[in-house]
Amino acid sequence: MIPSAKLTELESMQDFLIQKVDGLEDWRRVVAVRNQYMPDGPSTAERSMNYAASHPPHVNVARFLVSKDGQDLMYGVVEQAYWTPKESLYSCHLMSLPELDDVSAGIDEAERLAMGFGATEVSFWHRTDRPALGRALEERGYRETQRNTSAKIDLSTFDPQPWLEARDRVLATGYEVVTLLEYSQAHPTDWKRALWRMEMDIFRDVPLPEPFVEVGYEDWVRELEANEFKFEWQFFALWEGEPIGLTQLFPNFVDSTLFNTGLTGVLREHRRKGVAKALKAHAFSLAKSHGAQRVYLDNEENNPMYLLNLALGVQPDHDIVNSTKVLG
Repeated sequence: MIPSAKLTELESMQDFLIQKVDGLEDWRRVVAVRNQYMPDGPSTAERSMNYAASHPPHVNVARFLVSKDGQDLMYGVVEQAYWTPKESLYSCHLMSLPELDDVSAGIDEAERLAMGFGATEVSFWHRTDRPALGRALEERGYRETQRNTSAKIDLSTFDPQPWLEARDRVLATGYEVVTLLEYSQAHPTDWKRALWRMEMDIFRDVPLPEPFVEVGYEDWVRELEANEFKFEWQFFALWEGEPIGLTQLFPNFVDSTLFNTGLTGVLREHRRKGVAKALKAHAFSLAKSHGAQRVYLDNEENNPMYLLNLALGVQPDHDIVNSTKVLG
């Protein structure tokens, strides 16, 4: 991190250097900014680079670094929101050093790139514990379209026993919980399609700023295979041998005591039977027994899954907001 005094000096300068991200050394610079902006989900340069390389080749995307006097200040991503029905909607992420108050240069570049791709509407996701971006977007006329609560659970104080008893009552009715690793070994030819189908079905009911459009299987597989995942931390709920629910934990590859959650959901015909609670309890209990100290997760503020997370003992940390503007 650079001291506030240094930031003040940098902000007084007029010219920014804006560079395309290209190659491993650039990705090392990217994660140096990204990991300060997102200490709850740090990444490595190699994983970030591999993930970017898996981006669907037919979808417009641009990535850039903003610096001054040799100091990297911001990292931005602009991509067509191909998971929505709006072809001219572009989704932007702008991550900056936490001490930076003026992120206008990054917004300017993101909007310029989006318009160059033919965007008529742009959205940004931003964090309330990093207020510079949200403040700047509001001043530019962006409107809030969704708010997710990001929360964490301290596993050192999490008592799994009551939740495991509830899990066992669910399992006694005929459900099973297996790791994705176990499922993939038992179904070597079709486990990827089963996981893709489950994720797409769950996303259909996840609150999003825009209606969800399925990601194609081939594009999904490309992203799945971009990096090593620890499939022993993702879990299927089975009914009569078929996947009917999913919960995902992602051990962090920078900090082994940190986990992040992915999707949790159950097919509609199996809801309100305690299956999601059983999956979460199973996953959190295993993470605690393996030395994990905290788990970060987020849900849309009115999503019933958020109430389940609160019951499990998660504590709200900050909000993640989507803000959108029609370009004119």
